[in-house]
Amino acid sequence: MRRNESSSSRPTRSLVATVATGTSVSVPCDRTCSSAAPCIRGDVDRYLELFDHGDDYTLIVPFDHLAQLARGLDEAQRSTVIAVGALDGRRIVVTGASSGIGEATARAAAAAGARVGLLARRADRLEALAVEIGGHAQAADVTDAEAVAGAVGRLAAALGGLDAVVAAAGTMHLGAVGEADPELWREVFDVNVHGLLATARAALPHLGEGASWVTISSMSGRRVPSAAGGVYAASKHAAHAVDETLRREAGPRGVRVTTVAPGFVATDLMAADAAEREDVGAFRERMHAQGLAPEHVAAAVVHVLGLPPEVCVVEYALTSTAQQR
Repeated sequence: MRRNESSSSRPTRSLVATVATGTSVSVPCDRTCSSAAPCIRGDVDRYLELFDHGDDYTLIVPFDHLAQLARGLDEAQRSTVIAVGALDGRRIVVTGASSGIGEATARAAAAAGARVGLLARRADRLEALAVEIGGHAQAADVTDAEAVAGAVGRLAAALGGLDAVVAAAGTMHLGAVGEADPELWREVFDVNVHGLLATARAALPHLGEGASWVTISSMSGRRVPSAAGGVYAASKHAAHAVDETLRREAGPRGVRVTTVAPGFVATDLMAADAAEREDVGAFRERMHAQGLAPEHVAAAVVHVLGLPPEVCVVEYALTSTAQQR
């Protein structure tokens, strides 16, 4: 992506080059970067040059250079910039961390200095990500309250406590009420509502003054977009209500509760739905053509978590400009 050039393409990697704080420290490019990306020094003009190498990625920069850097980038580029050190030392658990928004959030939080615990069902993917980012992994299904309590407890012990939890586990099935299999309704609510409650119940004893809880909900938790998306929207309306409950329950002891509500995001959220269904295929195509990258949502989460402890973002709603057209 070129500097100051509009593009609808999305980042293909969450980290290409890590830039050390200060003006004299040079840090080698991350192992996932393209060979064309140079190693760089703490110079804003050099950061901007990275965008002229043709690759799309999230750029990680020192916090005190963000404002100056942002003036040289277009809107799409600014949304993929994260500050190094914004979460230094924070102990964060991310659920749904094996893919999509959860995986992107885990990477972004680690890049911003956090120590990260990973929780999801797919143990192999969790272990690989834990090795990559230097995190801790616990495999568990969020719909199993006992398993989640054990996994959160073990992650809290490994991290030496918890400063934040990002509840990113979620699922979606497309289908109107009169057409969908009731078992699919149950699955959506089990993951998106019961799983959220089970995670909160497990995490709350570990969250104290200044800690954060972030739920990855959806714009569908703010309105019903279509009949086919109504069951999913109902589950996300419930997720908003769960967060409001947590604000009343944990807010008085200084826990910040934030609902992040993205529009379309280019993930495999509907991977379980039959690909041959015309409506499913069309919806997936639209999600990937118009959706945010998971890294955009992850950057929003890192921003929320990095705010001073006296600041609570109640809701952070975001969509791609393409979805608004």
